[in-house]
Amino acid sequence: MKKRVTLIFILLQVILVSMVSISYAKYTKGYSGKIGISVAKPISRVVIDGDVYISNYGQKPIYFSVYNYDEKGKISEIKMNYKIIIKTTQSNAPLKYKLYRVYSDKQEEIKINNSKGIISQVNAISMNAETKQTHNYKLEIMYDNASTIELDKNIGISITLQSVQAKI
Repeated sequence: MKKRVTLIFILLQVILVSMVSISYAKYTKGYSGKIGISVAKPISRVVIDGDVYISNYGQKPIYFSVYNYDEKGKISEIKMNYKIIIKTTQSNAPLKYKLYRVYSDKQEEIKINNSKGIISQVNAISMNAETKQTHNYKLEIMYDNASTIELDKNIGISITLQSVQAKI
């Protein structure tokens, strides 16, 4: 008798489980179409005037400019924050740096960090969107006469612009 009740109980469970899976409905709906998205184009570039010459007797400053438009005059569509990064091929180069922002009537020194031959400005500078802007800079690189390290004969120096979209 117990076996019969157990068998009937198991059969009822199987029937209930199969009925539940049959009555279970899944609802899905799909959409299709095309969306056209245009992405704003950032534009920033650096132009360096002249050659770099360094000696232990002094050097002439390097002038360069940062633009928010390209050679054809197309202006950046987004506001950008940028930092200027100066790298040398000799990480232990005995050099001292001074970076200035040059305005039409004055120049302002910019704080910089020097870490293993990578020099970067401390604070980012903003350039607005949709209006042409040019920021002019002067970089002074001086040989450290107190250093016992020799400067490589063919040292390379690069000026790079690291720019990111400004938060809205």
